[in-house]
Amino acid sequence: MPCGSAFALLSARNRKQHKTGRPPATSKATPEQRRNASKGKETPKKTTTTSEQSAIGVVHAARKHREKGAALVFLICGGSNAGKTTTAKKLVSMLQAEGATAILIKQDSYYLPPDKVEYIRSQAGNLTYYNYDSITAINIPLLINAVIDATHQASYVVVEGGFLTEEPEMMQLMDRLLFLTIDQKTCRRRRLMKEYDPPDQEGYFDELVWPSYVRIQRNAMKVARSDKRYVFIDMSSNSDVTCPESIVDLLQSFHDDLIRITFDRLDVEEAFNLVRSAACGATSVFLGTTRDNFNGKEVSRLDYESYDEMAYKEMRQLCAEVRRKFPTIERIVFWHRVGEVPVEETSVIVAAASPHREEAIQAVEMGINEIKRRVTIWKKEVYTDGGCVWKENGEWRTMKEPQEPSTTEERSFAVASRTRHHCPKLLWLQQLTTPVNKMESQLPNRKETLP
Repeated sequence: MPCGSAFALLSARNRKQHKTGRPPATSKATPEQRRNASKGKETPKKTTTTSEQSAIGVVHAARKHREKGAALVFLICGGSNAGKTTTAKKLVSMLQAEGATAILIKQDSYYLPPDKVEYIRSQAGNLTYYNYDSITAINIPLLINAVIDATHQASYVVVEGGFLTEEPEMMQLMDRLLFLTIDQKTCRRRRLMKEYDPPDQEGYFDELVWPSYVRIQRNAMKVARSDKRYVFIDMSSNSDVTCPESIVDLLQSFHDDLIRITFDRLDVEEAFNLVRSAACGATSVFLGTTRDNFNGKEVSRLDYESYDEMAYKEMRQLCAEVRRKFPTIERIVFWHRVGEVPVEETSVIVAAASPHREEAIQAVEMGINEIKRRVTIWKKEVYTDGGCVWKENGEWRTMKEPQEPSTTEERSFAVASRTRHHCPKLLWLQQLTTPVNKMESQLPNRKETLP
């Protein structure tokens, strides 16, 4: 199927059509799609040996498919009304505008028929709900097969939905994951502005929508501590109007602002390779490591704890503040390790690239100072004598405010340097997957090296 018609077919569905559990038939549907649609009429058994075997088969198919060098798969996940569909459509249109073949697949196109969706009673007992805010409401085998089929038809497959991170088979297929977070106030306000079929009943948001999102978000952030493919961007806002420019900025930050909270050891060479740029003559890198003593006491390790939800928001906001203050900065790395960090091992990496050394150095200084001051990550100093103490970031000090550029020359140069590589080779879009394993991407047949 041509990429354009596939995109039109997939994006034309609405939620009412989703409830049929199958894609709507169209004159442009391929025979394979019609066969899949007819299979969608059948009710999948949720807990049978057949279903388990089917799921295992899908996993093996996904692995085998990746080894053949299939399309790159992006997942866009997050809360209800966080902007998943808008972002996914924009990404697909940008890829297509640059000459790439890209297909959009919407999770909501694969809802089971209403009679197969879980029907539960409200906490008060006076209402019953169709639980559409659960992975159990999705026809998973049909969705997985659609993604695999799409990877044979295009160079990029963008899949959007709220429950994708809950499905192991989908995690086997994806290359990068953009998780859009949202606060309860924004989510509730935007949801009230939309019509659903069936409509939200009293209590549905508080009992099903929001608890489901909180659980999925926490699980995703937990997995992200050991999975480099995840990126979190907060979409909470007092505005409900999304302009195309803001979506482009969001996708740009996906590539240029590299934020990670992880249990894994931090690799300075990896950070350096990710942040450096041909357009930048200066790359500044700061490493924070565990020292072996404090005030005459011998230190054995540091233990770090993080409130990930707030930490991701703060570091993402800090990236924007650094860019406003130092407009020539092209790329930024904020990585922080959590858990146990032994003596001499790295707990934090802050890096920045700029055409000029002064801006790169000052940006890194601002970054580490602000991370220490306000990001919700705490450390416990553990001593060899068995004692320990939680430490505040008392060594932070107020920076001297850098002067704003006296002319627009620096800002203009920054814009030019970030866009000067414009060509039909996907600009920075082509690099959206490279930050995961940039050094691996330099090897021949990179996709054959993926597990």
